[in-house]
Amino acid sequence: MMSLGDEIIEYQTFLRMKDALLIDDTDTRRAMKLFRSNFLSNIEPVSVADDQMDLALFLTAEGVLVPGEEAGTFKISSPLVRWLILQRVIPKVFPSSPKVEVPYRSSPRTLDILEILKQAVCTFDRGNINLAYLRSFKRAYVNVNNVRNECVPKESVYEAELYRILSNWLIGFKITGQWHI
Repeated sequence: MMSLGDEIIEYQTFLRMKDALLIDDTDTRRAMKLFRSNFLSNIEPVSVADDQMDLALFLTAEGVLVPGEEAGTFKISSPLVRWLILQRVIPKVFPSSPKVEVPYRSSPRTLDILEILKQAVCTFDRGNINLAYLRSFKRAYVNVNNVRNECVPKESVYEAELYRILSNWLIGFKITGQWHI
């Protein structure tokens, strides 16, 4: 039985979008880096620098982004497009994963979730989290590094990175994420 997401991905529009984003050339890779750092964790319109406008326009032409209300801003075209890219494109374009075997508990033989999370967090791309933080942050009303009201990355930044790593590492398992709008 196919899931709704698997059914939708078979539509020609989404197949074409996925195939275009998986092309292995410099411009497409730069566009995917822009998408990952600026848009993946945001539902709000994001301002794009002049030197990246061609990349945003490429993503718009592919149906990934739509123009925002203000000139020079763009946003993800739909939650479904975000899901498609997070599940089918990002893990292939950015294929890192922990360099250790997937940890299991011995009896009964089940995944050791806590150890999996520890290994995955150690593999996070800190550079990407720092870039995404510039676009997708919130105020923490608790102490962070002994400072109140500190800006911290939104949970969606970490969720996207965790999803990418688990998708690359836990081959044969279905990884499910949530995104609240």
